[in-house]
Amino acid sequence: QNGVGSTDEEHVATLPPAELRRACRCAACVEELTGRQILVPSSVSDKIAPRNMVPTGNYALSVDWSDGHRSLYPYRQIRALLHDHEPSANDRPSNMPDTQVE
Repeated sequence: QNGVGSTDEEHVATLPPAELRRACRCAACVEELTGRQILVPSSVSDKIAPRNMVPTGNYALSVDWSDGHRSLYPYRQIRALLHDHEPSANDRPSNMPDTQVE
């Protein structure tokens, strides 16, 4: 598994698994009252992999990770992460159009 992604007619956006794992917002990774990150990003191996990914209702993706953790990502969070991970227009080749992740 290379990560999660989104496609449209002309563009594919992918997010490496380690970046997605580091973005977990569960109570074990983020203080619920303050929103302060508890998870130390450097503690997540770049080699981490999702073991199982399943939709949860119509709003989120549940991911079981190779480190034993389970995360729940609302689709809007995944879209935002993918958008943030896209190269800026200045970093794209001139023949690559601007696209929007949906």
